[in-house]
Amino acid sequence: MKPWLTSCLAVLSLGLAGCETTGTTPPTAPTTPAAAVAPAAASPAKAAPGTLDRLPALLTRVEPVYPFAARQAGITGYVVVEFTINRNGDVVNAVAIEATYPAFIAPALACVSRWKYETPLMGGKPVNYRTREKIAFN
Repeated sequence: MKPWLTSCLAVLSLGLAGCETTGTTPPTAPTTPAAAVAPAAASPAKAAPGTLDRLPALLTRVEPVYPFAARQAGITGYVVVEFTINRNGDVVNAVAIEATYPAFIAPALACVSRWKYETPLMGGKPVNYRTREKIAFN
């Protein structure tokens, strides 16, 4: 494991500091089912047969706090976070799969982990749903 990822995970395990709750906004990046990658609609939509009944809508979004040193240095970028929306609509198993600057990883993971979604349904039954989100720092 990369040293900067280990330190980011340590910060995350100490608490979810570095987040601001801003209310409800729609997801901004494509969402993906657990077994395949496919672009998602900006709002809940009817999914294809054999997939979700509808894409889960984001109910609560927590914005990351821009790292002070990065803001002062004028550093911008993003983190792509992959995570699972569980049967309760909670975000679990969040991992950074791409980042333009290591200091953005911890705030992105901490905040995405506090998001809340509608319960994903397939055939009318709650299911886990794997998705990705691009968190911008600019």
